[in-house]
Amino acid sequence: MQLYEIPAALRTPLDALDGEQDIQNDNEILNELQPQEKEQSEEFIKNVALYLLEIQAEQNQIKEQMARLKKRLERETIRYERVEAALLKEMIQSDTKRLKTPLVTVGIRKSEGTEIYSENDLPREFFAEKVTYSPDKAKIKEMLKEGVVIPGARLEERLNINIKWAYPC
Repeated sequence: MQLYEIPAALRTPLDALDGEQDIQNDNEILNELQPQEKEQSEEFIKNVALYLLEIQAEQNQIKEQMARLKKRLERETIRYERVEAALLKEMIQSDTKRLKTPLVTVGIRKSEGTEIYSENDLPREFFAEKVTYSPDKAKIKEMLKEGVVIPGARLEERLNINIKWAYPC
C-alpha cells in the first residue's frame, strides 16, 4: 500500500523485505540502504518512518479483513449446519439410507459422541486438569529491578521508535 511518495531507490529494496527471507539477507539489504553521508540521514529517517506508517496501515487493513473473514466463516458454518440438518431430516423422512448419483454419493452412518449439557452437574472426577506455565514478566521485572538475580532472565534496555502523524486525522 503506497500512501507516501518514497523514492524508488528506497522503496524497492524495502518492499523486497517480505518477512520470509532469511534475516541475514534482510540485514544486508538494510545495511546497504543506510546513508553514507550525514546530510542524507534526515531524509532517510523521514522516508523510512513514512514507510513504517504504510506498513502499519496495511497491518490494520489485514486485521480488519481477518475479523470480517472470521465473521463470514461463522455465518458459513451456521449455514452449513442448518442445510446439513435439513438434508438429514429429509433423508430420515424419506427413509433414504444411501443415494448414489454420478455427481455425489450421500449416506447416513451412525456414530457416538458425548454431549455435555451441564458442566456444573458433572462430578469432579470427570474433569481433566489443564496446567500451563508461563513466565510472570511483570514479577520478574520487579524483582530484577530490586537487584535479585534470576537465572534465565535479565533486564534489557530497549530503544523504541515512536512515529506520530504530523497532522491530526
